Amino acid sequence: MNSRKVVVAPLLLAAVLTAQEPPAVQGPNAQQQLEQLQREKARLQKEIQFARQRVDNAGSLLNSKLGRGKPGFRAIDAGKPRGMLSTAPKRVARKAARIGTPEEMKVGGGDAMVVVNRRGIGQKIFDDLSSYLVSISPQANPDLIAQRVLYDLIRIEGVAGALVDNQGRMKLGETLPKLDSGEMTVAAAAEKFGTLQGASKQGALEVTRNSVHGPLFEYVAFTTPAGTRARPFLSPRGYVVLQADELKKGEQAALDKVACTVALFPFVDDDKQLMDTLYQITSGQADVLVRDLDAMMKLPALYRPQSMQQTPQQLMQGQLRTLESQLAKLEAEGQGSSERAKQLRAQIGAVKARMQSVQGDGADGPSDAKRIDADGAPAVKQAPKILKPGGGEN
Repeated sequence: MNSRKVVVAPLLLAAVLTAQEPPAVQGPNAQQQLEQLQREKARLQKEIQFARQRVDNAGSLLNSKLGRGKPGFRAIDAGKPRGMLSTAPKRVARKAARIGTPEEMKVGGGDAMVVVNRRGIGQKIFDDLSSYLVSISPQANPDLIAQRVLYDLIRIEGVAGALVDNQGRMKLGETLPKLDSGEMTVAAAAEKFGTLQGASKQGALEVTRNSVHGPLFEYVAFTTPAGTRARPFLSPRGYVVLQADELKKGEQAALDKVACTVALFPFVDDDKQLMDTLYQITSGQADVLVRDLDAMMKLPALYRPQSMQQTPQQLMQGQLRTLESQLAKLEAEGQGSSERAKQLRAQIGAVKARMQSVQGDGADGPSDAKRIDADGAPAVKQAPKILKPGGGEN
C-alpha cells in the first residue's frame, strides 16, 4: 500500500467532520444582559406591589365572605310549560245569535224555537224542562230558569251537530237489542262502554236536584218510574241509557234523590276532540238562530248580540214595528188571509203580551247561565229511537 495515501485519508476525514459542525453560538453582550436584568427587576416590583395590596385588603375580603348579606336573585324568562302551550285555548271572536227566517227554523219536520249548528230545539222540551224546574223551585226567577234550560240544550245540540258521524250512535244501536232482551244489563254496558262522572264503574249514580249533569239529565232521572229504563237521550258527551232504580224522597222536593244506573256511549274516544268541540259551543262559537225576539231574550248572555244592551221594552218595540210592517205589506198585496199573515198576527199578539208582562228592564238583564257546570252523557248507527232536546225522536 502507498504510505502517502494512508497519511492523507485521515486528514480529509477530519476536514469533512469539521465542516459539518454547527457554528458556535455567541451569548448576549454586556448591554443586552443589563437590559434583561432591568426588565426582570420591574416585573418583580409589580408582583411585590400586588402582594402588598392583597395583604392590605385581606381583612375586608374575609369579612365580606363571612358576613351575612342580603341574597340577590336574577330573574330569567324560562318560557311556558310545554303542556300549557299545547292546551291553551285560542282566542276567537264570539258569534252572536240572530233571528232566523221561517225556512231556517224548520228543522226535523217541525218549527224550532232555537237552532244550533243546524239542529233544532223544540218549544215542547223547553217548556217541559222549565215547568219541571219551576215545580221544585216555585220562587225561582223565570228568566234564570229559561237561561239555564237553553244553555244546557244548546250545549247538547251544538256538540251533537258538530259530531254527526260518531261511533257512539253505532255502539248504542248494537247494544239496545241486547238491553231489551236482557242479554246485557245497563251496569254491564256501563262497565264496557263508559259512564258519567261521579258514577261507579258499573254506572251506579245518585242524582240530586240541581244536578251538575244538567236539567235534561235531571228531568229524565226524576220522571222515569223506578225499575224502568228511559229512552236513550243525548248529552254533551254522547248518548245516555238511564235506568231508574229507586226514588228517595226528602223532607221537601228539593231534597229528593234518585238512585240509578247509567251507561254512556261517547261520541268519540278522543277526549281532547270532545273537549275542543264542547269549548267551541260554550265559548259562543256556535251558529245559533232563534225564532223571534222572545226566544232571543231567553238565551244566556253568552249568545246574545250586543244590541241586547237595550231595555226589553225597546227591543220588543223594535220587533213589533218590524212585524207590523211585514203584515201591512202582505195586506197591501192582498195576502192578508195567507198562512204567513196568520203567523205574523200570532207573533204580534205574543210580543204585545210580553210587553205587558215585563216590568222594567231589570228582570231581563244579562245573567250568566254558564256558571252551571253540567257533565253530559255519551252516545247511536242503526237508528234506534232517541229522545232529543228538539222534542221529537232521532
